[in-house]
Amino acid sequence: MRNAQDPSKVFVLGAGFSAHADFPLVKGMRRAVLDYVQADQGRFFSCDNMREQFYEGLNEADVGLAALGCNADECFEELLLQLQAMKAKAIDRFAPTVITDYILRCATGRLLWKKSRQQLPDSYKHFTSHARRSNGLVSFNWDI
Repeated sequence: MRNAQDPSKVFVLGAGFSAHADFPLVKGMRRAVLDYVQADQGRFFSCDNMREQFYEGLNEADVGLAALGCNADECFEELLLQLQAMKAKAIDRFAPTVITDYILRCATGRLLWKKSRQQLPDSYKHFTSHARRSNGLVSFNWDI
């Protein structure tokens, strides 16, 4: 058996690796992003009409997800794909689904960046001390 610092190793990290660092699993991503939008409404909604459009677009996408048999609370990636498809069909660039897609993508990026800027957990530091001499790292995580 080779040791963890062997340069022929490639590490593959799944979502469990970053979950203890308070990064949401995909199953909880929708709630985390919507809570983030709600907590910082001034950043995401420049007017009441924009807030109304956001929730109208979200409801419209949820109807589409329900038709696909998805549980809206657990289908964040599917939500983004649904909004992207609906946005492509929108005639108006200010359609509710366009606004919703834009705000969710911005909020997701901001939320993940904010979490990435927090203090690194000791487990990350410990892992990098082992992985720094490896051939690579494949990560399926949200953290950067």
